[in-house]
Amino acid sequence: MFFMQNYITLVNMADDIIQKGECMKTYTNHLHSASSILIILMSGLIIPMVFMTGCYMDKKTSPSAVDMVVVFKIDVPIEKASSILFEQEYIYHEGMDNSRDKKYSGETGPKYIVKVPKEKITLFNLEMKKFPQIYEVYQADWTKRKD
Repeated sequence: MFFMQNYITLVNMADDIIQKGECMKTYTNHLHSASSILIILMSGLIIPMVFMTGCYMDKKTSPSAVDMVVVFKIDVPIEKASSILFEQEYIYHEGMDNSRDKKYSGETGPKYIVKVPKEKITLFNLEMKKFPQIYEVYQADWTKRKD
């Protein structure tokens, strides 16, 4: 409510300046200060709201997270594969490690790297086994390099 009153005050101040016909320089100065105050007020609202909703905290990865590779079957569309991982609320992106050869890549569908907390690896593996669209789940091996 406080922020809304300040916003209304700023709008009224801008209307007064326009109606009085003050010089353009004064109008511009008031407009700049009004917009600066508006930006500060809005960011004062948005930043706490982000923290209160948990958007920032939930998606933050812990240093104890492990990269797991989820490989889908060849007939699974990318949209379906992505929606399965999205519904499980894990942080993921497309890709895979270099521990499998090119033939393997051609015989399988979409591949995703998923960040999983160490204490949830067993649960993650059990969750992924219930989806018939998944070909394989394994821990990424970042020690192997492409030739």
